[in-house]
Amino acid sequence: MEPLLSHRTASLELDEYVDGEHDAEKQKPHVYEAWLQKVRQKLPNCLTLVFTALLPYFITSLWRDNAERPSLRRTSPLDGLRGIAALCVVNYHIISAFHNFVNYGYGLTPEEAHREPHCAHNNEPIEHNLRLHQLPIIRLVYSGSAPVCIFFVLSGFVLSYRSWQLVRASKLEAVFPSLSSSTFRRGFRLFLPTTLATLITMILIQTGAWDYPAQVAMDATIITAENEYHQPRLPTFGAQTAHWASMMWNMTNIFAWEETYPEYDVHLWTIPMEFRASLLLFLILLVLVRLRYRYRVASLIGLIAYCYGHVRWVMVLFLAGSLLAETSLRWDAARAPETIIPANNTGLFILFLRAVLVLISLYFLSAPDKCIHRTPGYMTLAKILPSWDVRFYRVFPSLGAIILVGVISHSAKESRLSRVFDVRLVQYLGWISYSIYIVHGPLMHGLGYRLFPLMWRITGHEATGPYLMGFFLAWSLLLFVVFWVADRFAVAVDDNCVRIGKWLEGKLVESTS
Repeated sequence: MEPLLSHRTASLELDEYVDGEHDAEKQKPHVYEAWLQKVRQKLPNCLTLVFTALLPYFITSLWRDNAERPSLRRTSPLDGLRGIAALCVVNYHIISAFHNFVNYGYGLTPEEAHREPHCAHNNEPIEHNLRLHQLPIIRLVYSGSAPVCIFFVLSGFVLSYRSWQLVRASKLEAVFPSLSSSTFRRGFRLFLPTTLATLITMILIQTGAWDYPAQVAMDATIITAENEYHQPRLPTFGAQTAHWASMMWNMTNIFAWEETYPEYDVHLWTIPMEFRASLLLFLILLVLVRLRYRYRVASLIGLIAYCYGHVRWVMVLFLAGSLLAETSLRWDAARAPETIIPANNTGLFILFLRAVLVLISLYFLSAPDKCIHRTPGYMTLAKILPSWDVRFYRVFPSLGAIILVGVISHSAKESRLSRVFDVRLVQYLGWISYSIYIVHGPLMHGLGYRLFPLMWRITGHEATGPYLMGFFLAWSLLLFVVFWVADRFAVAVDDNCVRIGKWLEGKLVESTS
């Protein structure tokens, strides 16, 4: 087994960009890693194979003979950011099934939420919103919109990074092959893992494995908040398969820009949008790479404004990520390589400015999905939202995502901010982030809808204490399973889907030699 994160780093796909730093210094193994290697040497080969197949990658990677790991790349903090965002998405989809406070900000009163025209989701009954965890920044641990916006900005960043690197290196002749390769492999990268995951879900539904969770989904005494669509079992396997195939066909439709929710995992609604936005971004890059820097930047800013005018918020985020990739490379080139931040007034001001920008970005990311115009702390900000923007609730999370990714990507690799996202556990979350996103929905429906009622039967749920205890136990077990399955899915499926795309490209692309 290769060491953790050595062959590819998280969702930012190593082949999409190049960093000259990642072969530099090596990280030496810790004491516990040496101990694990000794344990492995004493195990029979058959047990080693079993453990390698079943144990998470971050454990098996520690006991290989050569445990030295390459140092992290310049852009590795963005991998870590994606991993944290994926964890927040999981929390959102778990909690939102039982509590609707995830959609509302601190201080919103039921009277304001239901005042005509009501802003409460489907005019649902809501309690007070005075819980400490609903405060801005704190509520990000279970935010849904913020991580999605971060995902899209990061996608625009990474898909553009390689092209901007080649432009800065005056290698325009290499840009077209790079863009061609990225375009060819993008569909495989996005749809092969989701096809397999939804196929497995379809088979489980047809065999009856989801019959009991389907009953739970319809029980309003258990699923007390957001009742996500739960695909029913159809009369025959053929009918179920045809229904699933129709869903996959619709997911790959590049001509429809509206948000659609796949029946076998509604959480995958972002994947078709990722694909369409990726293709359009590659086309835009093909045009812009020949322009001079100032005109590239001006064109990107103009396109961002144009896309927002047409309420194409996904393209706004993709193009903003591309712009940040371009400016971050220029910032890296202008920064003295031996300097982190000088210990003078200028350096302190830069630190202060970054801290302020991070706080602003987190505050924007914390904007509630519902009733933002009536939520204390956001009412004044909401007045600037244009009336024609039907996706107005995406504006502040989008701004927050752009600012946060901008600050991180324009911070030195050695900075405190970068080191937070370079922690090995955070980097590991980044590596399995796409798999987390793919598997957490089916696991929530198939396993979570069993775990929560079971735990509440054990602990009781009438009083607050037993209810919270049961919720915490079920949440912990479900989260553990999500991480374990995502880890195995990343190794067995996600990595191999990337390799299949590369292999197929190598077989089909005409050689230039």
